[in-house]
Parts: sequence; structure tokens; C-alpha cells
Amino acid sequence: MKAYPLRLSLPMAYHIFGGDLIKTRLGKADLLDRRIAETWEVSDVDGMIATVKNGELAGITLRELAQRYPDELVAPGWRGPHFPLLTKFIDASHMLPVHLHANDETAAGRADQW
Repeated sequence: MKAYPLRLSLPMAYHIFGGDLIKTRLGKADLLDRRIAETWEVSDVDGMIATVKNGELAGITLRELAQRYPDELVAPGWRGPHFPLLTKFIDASHMLPVHLHANDETAAGRADQW
């Protein structure tokens, strides 16, 4: 695999708690004009898999790259079905639903359920 900086597609999640901070604070002005809750910057999660947008690897998913070039992309000897890193930005301009991020008291009270 010829190494070069990969530009990845940007899977997004649109939820009621989102806003426009990802667009305005991170300089991503070309995003859709709607509430954006999350941008999945590097993702191999089903339904949110990033795809290479540039160079000779354009059109290949991050999952395909991890499977084809595990030593070069992740680390020598690494093997796995999915790229092992997820990075995303979350815009929590509004209150997050409790099922996403419980406060300390709620989390402690429900710890035995998880």
C-alpha cells in the first residue's frame, strides 16, 4: 500500500440534541444546514463506515483497507475484522437523552443493570 494522507467521507448523525457547533467551531461550513449531532471522522461502524475520497484508494471503505492492509494501516501483526479506532465529534448543544449519557447519580444507581 502506498502511504498518503487519506481523506475520508464523513458519516453524520442527526439528532434533536445536535446543533451547528460542528459547522461553526470546527470550520466545516460545507455540511448540511440542519442539526448535526455527530460527525464520525474515522469510522468502521456498520451503517457509518467511512470511505476514502482521494487518491488511488478512492472508493474503498475503511473496513476494506483494514482487511487488505492490516500491517500498514494499523500495526504489524494486527488482524481483525474492523478498523480498531472510532473518532467522532459530538455537538451537545441541547440536553442529551439519559440513555446516551447518564449523570453520575443515575449511572451509579443503574450500574448493576449494565
